[in-house]
Amino acid sequence: MMSPMMFDAPGSERNVLLWLFFFSILAHPIAVITGAKIIFKNKLRDKRRYMVGVGVTLTPLTLIFILCFLLSIFCDGNFAC
Repeated sequence: MMSPMMFDAPGSERNVLLWLFFFSILAHPIAVITGAKIIFKNKLRDKRRYMVGVGVTLTPLTLIFILCFLLSIFCDGNFAC
């Protein structure tokens, strides 16, 4: 429910950081499922692929935190700059 309400403020549809935040939220479940599959398939066999799975799982979450931080700095915590 958070995703559609981010664009409620006037002018927020032109904010690039907000669009990246929106797509990061949408990509998070897909990345978690894909990363979990990679992790469980390669848990004992290949350590490099295991670490790739961990990276795939954590990338959208890390991007969400970075974008929240950038929105709080550049837009004073508002979704419309």
